[in-house]
Amino acid sequence: MMTHSNLKNAPRPKGDINDYLEENLRSLVNGRGATSEADRYQLDLEKSGFSPKGQLSVPLDSARRFSRDLLAGDFDAGGSTVGTTTAGTVPALGPLSLVEELGITRFQNLSGTLAIPRVTSGAEVQWIAEGATAPESDLATDNILLSPKTVCVFTQFSKQLFLQTDRAIQAIVINDITRRIDAAIFKAILAGSGVSGQPKGLFSLDTSTSGVGTVTFAGAPTWAKVASFAAAVETEDAQIFGPARFVSSPDVAEKFRTTTKDSGSGQFILPDSGEIMSAKFHSTSLLASGAFADRVCYGHWSEAILAEWSSLDLVIDPYSGARNGLVSVTGMAHIDVGFRHPEAFAVSTDSGAQ
Repeated sequence: MMTHSNLKNAPRPKGDINDYLEENLRSLVNGRGATSEADRYQLDLEKSGFSPKGQLSVPLDSARRFSRDLLAGDFDAGGSTVGTTTAGTVPALGPLSLVEELGITRFQNLSGTLAIPRVTSGAEVQWIAEGATAPESDLATDNILLSPKTVCVFTQFSKQLFLQTDRAIQAIVINDITRRIDAAIFKAILAGSGVSGQPKGLFSLDTSTSGVGTVTFAGAPTWAKVASFAAAVETEDAQIFGPARFVSSPDVAEKFRTTTKDSGSGQFILPDSGEIMSAKFHSTSLLASGAFADRVCYGHWSEAILAEWSSLDLVIDPYSGARNGLVSVTGMAHIDVGFRHPEAFAVSTDSGAQ
């Protein structure tokens, strides 16, 4: 995975990240403010321009480990953690982010608009006769411009529940918030609409102008159609950017696993190795429904960009819900999505699970 940072690299809390979060979440909920270690860390963040006062800021890659009220008196809503010895929290099932696994390029700790100069066409090479003057040719360039978009999640739990538990409620709240924000960011990379505050994801790019290749199944998937994903990228000379990977839904994965490449070989489009033409296949429930349900995408994912302007900010509010004994937690991150070479990707225009 490629990671980029600007000159103002954010400091990180010293010691174990879970201990840091547990100690300071408990301190903030009890209205005492952050601990001395958090004060030092927050001061470092504020000096670097990363975090305002009154919240915990944790680097997204360190924090990666729903919105409902958690109550001590309700077993299903958090009461199951009261008066028991817990041996680790079992998280709710949900889609996972593949940002790390796909090797998506990350620019971290940004300030201001991110501009990435890009060469759109190179100089022209020509043969000339002896003594002739070499003709002039220029590079064509543009800029990829990215600006922060905000993703957030809000949840509440009771102060009573917090007082009656050891580490369980901290783990539930922090792990759930970070996993859900991670999943939302990855969904934006795949299918962000580009409107209503969302980044524009791969499937939302205009395939007539962006350079993204397209494949139309127009029926049940065939080996020839699947192979054409790679051909679409190779035609644009974009196969040079590291290993390629497929991403689609669980239904498409099942279809590919049970569809033979031809009538006689007994080989399936997606074999037990989990690779198609040496490209690993990843399935995610994020493509199981919605406007791009069961679509297939293929590409060199180092050419996708995740720009991050902040750490994961956890705002702990023990005051606004005090009359009802509730503590509010808001988690948010500020990110944007871009593609250095859209030609390094190909997408299906219809379902791969037909």
